[in-house]
Amino acid sequence: MKFGLLLKKYLIRGKTGQFVIKFAGEEHLCKIYIEDGNAVYISMGTRKPDDTLSYIAGKEMEEANFIEGVPPLKRLDEPLNDKLLTLLSDEQAGQTLDDINFEGTAPSQAVDKLLNDFIDIVGPLGTVIAKKVFSSLAYNRGSDMSGANYSVLLASLLDELPEKTREDFKSRHL
Repeated sequence: MKFGLLLKKYLIRGKTGQFVIKFAGEEHLCKIYIEDGNAVYISMGTRKPDDTLSYIAGKEMEEANFIEGVPPLKRLDEPLNDKLLTLLSDEQAGQTLDDINFEGTAPSQAVDKLLNDFIDIVGPLGTVIAKKVFSSLAYNRGSDMSGANYSVLLASLLDELPEKTREDFKSRHL
């Protein structure tokens, strides 16, 4: 799953908490404090915020978690949203949440259908890929999924599909 897709999910008005990311090969966690949809502080070990931003560019995310309601310990003079989004625009081209917007709630049957179609295309590895995305979204199989989470799930799975099958897959599941 792409760091940028998941981060955009939390950079919306009304979201406050701590977005914690484990990057591959890193011993320190990256923590982004979000207040009312604005990234107000970032830390990773002993690095300064600007150093952290440049350091995480191009890093591969292993795991991520959003802890709702955690207030920021510190604040920078300006929100980091623009800097983060500029940094993330360098991620490999693929689907973005701007391309996918699922309204309402996705019933568990729709999530299962999406997963089964994905596995039919990519094979058994699809189960492993989907589990990582489900974990990042804190989703439990068999329950309904919010539209925002479904959008992130669909965008993440689309990035794993061969180019020629993406549009058809997307149209079947939106």
